[in-house]
Amino acid sequence: MKLKLLATILLGVMTLNSFANDSLVDLVVPSPIEVMSRADIDENGFLEGVELEFASEIYEDSIIAIASLEGDDVKFAKSIFYYVLAYKRIPTVSQLVQFHYTESARGLKIDFAGLQTFFNITFLQI
Repeated sequence: MKLKLLATILLGVMTLNSFANDSLVDLVVPSPIEVMSRADIDENGFLEGVELEFASEIYEDSIIAIASLEGDDVKFAKSIFYYVLAYKRIPTVSQLVQFHYTESARGLKIDFAGLQTFFNITFLQI
């Protein structure tokens, strides 16, 4: 338990350093290790179903800020989360709208590496 807490703190510090050029008041993004430790209810190392829904809620405000979503467009935040997890790239507007209305995230099972990839693509843009 102490090792998990230490790893969470260290990764949090590293994440803050990566956002040194951004105002921390404007953008606070939970690190993948933090989200994994909070959302992996059954502690099997994977996020799926309700756990993945909870992880999307954790990232929702950060996605809204990064994507500059306003008004009715806020509803697309979760779809952005699931799209990036599924396809490992930032969607275009048409891809996002199509995904939002036609595809489902059912059966999606993500481990820490998948969550880290989402974080890198979405927030670090690498």
